[in-house]
Amino acid sequence: MTAWVVLGTIAPIALIMAACFGYVAWRDRRRLSSPDDDAAARDAQHRHEAGGHSSREGTWLRNIRDHQ
Repeated sequence: MTAWVVLGTIAPIALIMAACFGYVAWRDRRRLSSPDDDAAARDAQHRHEAGGHSSREGTWLRNIRDHQ
């Protein structure tokens, strides 16, 4: 019985603290990011996609050439 009372008291407090921590981390991350960060992230994504497509294209062409 005592364990359930302790667990029933600590669990909601821990849940509220975790939610508060998550909210503050989310809020600070959005506040501290700048437009330059967003532009850099977009550029990195475009470079990653371009590199991925070109490497897959080379594999595709190599497979076609090998099977002819």
